[in-house]
Amino acid sequence: FVIVTPLPSPSINGEQPGSSNNNNAQQVHTTHVTLHSVVLMYNMALATHVMAISQGSDLILRRAVRVYQRVQWLLSQQAANLNGSGVDAVFLACVNNIGHIHNLLLNEVGMRSCYSRLQAMVVEVQQRQVEQQQQGQDMGMRIDPEDVAFFSFTVIIWGPALAATLTTLPLAPAA
Repeated sequence: FVIVTPLPSPSINGEQPGSSNNNNAQQVHTTHVTLHSVVLMYNMALATHVMAISQGSDLILRRAVRVYQRVQWLLSQQAANLNGSGVDAVFLACVNNIGHIHNLLLNEVGMRSCYSRLQAMVVEVQQRQVEQQQQGQDMGMRIDPEDVAFFSFTVIIWGPALAATLTTLPLAPAA
């Protein structure tokens, strides 16, 4: 199954772009522009992904993978500016959705690669959250705890499925 949930328009500390009154308004504006770019591109990838499924088009699925990869690239380039803004959730969603596409394309190598990456990222996110809690730090949540639970569940489901044949693999849900 695919969950068709577009990302909402981002804000920082509840403020929309251009509404910041802090001394670093230019950095906030730049961050908003980047956040909006990421959200727009992710939602384009998701729309392309869903359209490809409805049309049964491998070509469009491959196009969706390229857009998801572009989102990942943009996130990696702007990670410092996007701290505390759901970066991990979007990155995990991209990896998850690319894995879903590899499953649809019967690409076992790509699917296993996405699973391994998703598994490592979930562990890293969980460890970072535990460390922040133990140290009493509030460094800004890069991912909602419910999203961590969702991706952890996805990893748990994917593990045994990868041991089975490709034809029995449940579809990785889109985030």
